[in-house]
Amino acid sequence: MTTYQTLADRCRSTREPDRVLDGLLFKTLEEKPGDVWSDAFGDDVWHRRDPDDTVAYEGPPAYTSSLDAAYAAMKPGMRLTGLRERVRPDAADDEWRPCTSEVATDGITVQGTGHLLPCAIMDAILMTEARIAADI
Repeated sequence: MTTYQTLADRCRSTREPDRVLDGLLFKTLEEKPGDVWSDAFGDDVWHRRDPDDTVAYEGPPAYTSSLDAAYAAMKPGMRLTGLRERVRPDAADDEWRPCTSEVATDGITVQGTGHLLPCAIMDAILMTEARIAADI
């Protein structure tokens, strides 16, 4: 299983905002050659060092709790083509249906799911990245 798939699985299964997952997503999606990363702040969350300041670190966006952060994680050319909040159970089914999202780019359309709407978006983004990278 690839990094993208592993993180997508975590996005699908998380039931509350998760800063550790935010840090892993940040490092996976934003890492560039020469970046210096640290998770040594006592919270196991990855931070990127500011290249112009040896003291300042940039914390991860709140991908698992913020629609804005999840939407901003889309790469150029990606479009959010579908989004649905959790659906209440009907009389025959006491289980909430998960949030869903859909991301499209270059002929690829991927649906994401999650207990949280930002996580459903991140799931679709990660699986789109995996397909682009031919990881799956």
